[in-house]
Amino acid sequence: MALAYLKVKIKSLAAEAKIIRHEELKYLRTARWLGVRAETPPPRLSNSATWLPPRSVYAGLYAHRIEISIEQRAALIAYGYIRGRPYRTIEYAPYYLKAPFCRPGPDWGRIRDLVWKYGPSPDPSVLRDKKTTDKAKDDLWKTIKAWADVPAAQKKVA
Repeated sequence: MALAYLKVKIKSLAAEAKIIRHEELKYLRTARWLGVRAETPPPRLSNSATWLPPRSVYAGLYAHRIEISIEQRAALIAYGYIRGRPYRTIEYAPYYLKAPFCRPGPDWGRIRDLVWKYGPSPDPSVLRDKKTTDKAKDDLWKTIKAWADVPAAQKKVA
């Protein structure tokens, strides 16, 4: 049943990214329309403390959307792992391993945490103390590492 929550998380992150992209483009169009005047508030808002230049709003929304895409990628990989899909069917061509693209690899620590949270529940005896819980998380980490078959240099846990 916890898998349903992960699926909802993936869908809500996708919808949030779409909404942010829409707002982002709206502020970018406004900044382009205003041109040089974009850095100063219009006369009717000159005393407003809440006014921000459209370019800075655009930059903030863009940064937020990138953070969401990183989380969404981790959630999709965790979802595939839990469902038993091979890693190569989830990310067929890992671009982060090829030199000209230099795309950063997935956040493997976040993937492990999502699998731990939404995956099959571990034995209750494992969760009794911190030492056995940490050992179970390390075992899960080794399993994910073997499943993805990505060089160890690419897998850094935060």
